[in-house]
Amino acid sequence: MTKNEKIIQEIIKHAHQQGNMTFLAVEKIFSWHGFDFDGNQYPPMTQRANMFVWDGWNSEALDLFKEALDRGQLEAKYCGIVPYLVDGGGLACPLATEVKDYDEPHWAPVFFNKKGVSR
Repeated sequence: MTKNEKIIQEIIKHAHQQGNMTFLAVEKIFSWHGFDFDGNQYPPMTQRANMFVWDGWNSEALDLFKEALDRGQLEAKYCGIVPYLVDGGGLACPLATEVKDYDEPHWAPVFFNKKGVSR
């Protein structure tokens, strides 16, 4: 099993067992496996101008996470800021209060759970 496959399986396992997995938790999984995720790109999970779910990853990390999502076992849900505060971080920009285009960057925090499970 490749290192990337191990990371993908760990991401899915964490979301299934723990639930409410933030991008910070994904970054911890990357770090546990010695995977360098640092960069200046963001996951393209919204089609809205200046509305971001996360930031600071490189293209390899985005591809790896997209592969985990493409397996159809995870779903993203808006979660507000509290889960990120619990995990120890967030983005330094205003929170998105609605799904729309913004003139300046706004953060729409999401977490990930097993598909079909409400927590």
